Amino acid sequence: MRLAWLLLSLALPLQAAQTIYRWVDAQGVIHFSDQPHPGAQSETLQMTTPPQGAPTPAAPVQTNQPTQADQTTPPETAYTLELTSPKDQETLWNNEGQIPLKARVLPFTPKQGFQIKVLLDGQQTSTLTNQLPVSLSNVERGTHQIQLQLLDKDGKVLASSSSITVYLHKASVLNRARQAKSAG
Repeated sequence: MRLAWLLLSLALPLQAAQTIYRWVDAQGVIHFSDQPHPGAQSETLQMTTPPQGAPTPAAPVQTNQPTQADQTTPPETAYTLELTSPKDQETLWNNEGQIPLKARVLPFTPKQGFQIKVLLDGQQTSTLTNQLPVSLSNVERGTHQIQLQLLDKDGKVLASSSSITVYLHKASVLNRARQAKSAG
């Protein structure tokens, strides 16, 4: 019976009340101690003592260096770039090969300078600084994929629009010659 009580007492953790002192120093670091400190608030905590021989977790080391969570860096704005005109699968008629592009940046257009990179059929055609809307010139007739990218002043991509497909039609010079023959 004594052996059972001895095993039971070793297996159960001991509980004791202890006074802990807490204070914040001039740098804003919170300290805890079992010894009183000028200006410290005393708190009574219920402490649990692990059984003898039980592994104890390592106590965290308190440093006065700020942690990563303490360092305040402004959050980066998540931009969205939307190509509003022309629409995907739209057919355009322009004999000069002009394709005007309108885009919208959400939540707002960057104020510290930006660039718009224009991709036509996966190839960069131009990069414009602080300029919206954009226009493509001398585009051959046919099917084309268009995408825009919003870059910061250092060239980092902030947002990309969806790629759209447009169909550009031009009047053929051959059609004019045929029409002139049939009229004459």
